[in-house]
Amino acid sequence: LGPEAAVGMYSGAEKMIKDAQSVASPISNAFYPHFANVKQKDNPRSILPGIIKLSKVMSLFLCVISLMTFFGADILNKWFLDPNVPETAFLIQLMIPVIFFGSLNYILGIVGLMNMNMKKEFFKYVMVLGVISIFLLLITVSYWGNISACLAMSLSELVLFGMCIYKLRLVK
Repeated sequence: LGPEAAVGMYSGAEKMIKDAQSVASPISNAFYPHFANVKQKDNPRSILPGIIKLSKVMSLFLCVISLMTFFGADILNKWFLDPNVPETAFLIQLMIPVIFFGSLNYILGIVGLMNMNMKKEFFKYVMVLGVISIFLLLITVSYWGNISACLAMSLSELVLFGMCIYKLRLVK
C-alpha cells in the first residue's frame, strides 16, 4: 500500500477509536461542573474521593466498551471503513488502550488535576509525552509504519495515566 492508503487506514482506525471513546464522554463531561463547584466551595483536594469513585465506575464501563471494540474491530471495519482492507481492524485493536486510558485521563487529568489547581503539572505531562511520541515516531515509523503511530498513541495514554495516578497519590 502507498503512503496515502496508509494514512487513510490509520485515520479510519483512529476515528473508530474516538467514536468508541465518545460513548463515555458525556458521562465524564457531566461531572466536570460538579467537581469545579465543589472545588470552589471547599479545599480543591476535597474532590479526590469523588474522582477516585468516578474513575472506578467508569473503568468498568470503559472496559466493556474496549472489549466490544476489540472483538468487534472486524465488523466495524467492514461496516464503516473498507472491507477490502482488513489490516485496519488490526490498527483498531492496537489502539484499544486509548479508549480505556484516554477516557480515564480525562477524568484524572482534566476533571481531577486541573480542578485541584495542578494545571501546570498536567500540561507538562501532556507536553513531555507529546515530544516523546514525536521522537518515537521519527525512530520507528520507517520500520513499522502505521503500527508505530498506533503504539505511540496507546503508549502515550498509558504513560499519562501512570503520571496522573502518581500525582494523585502524592495528594493523598
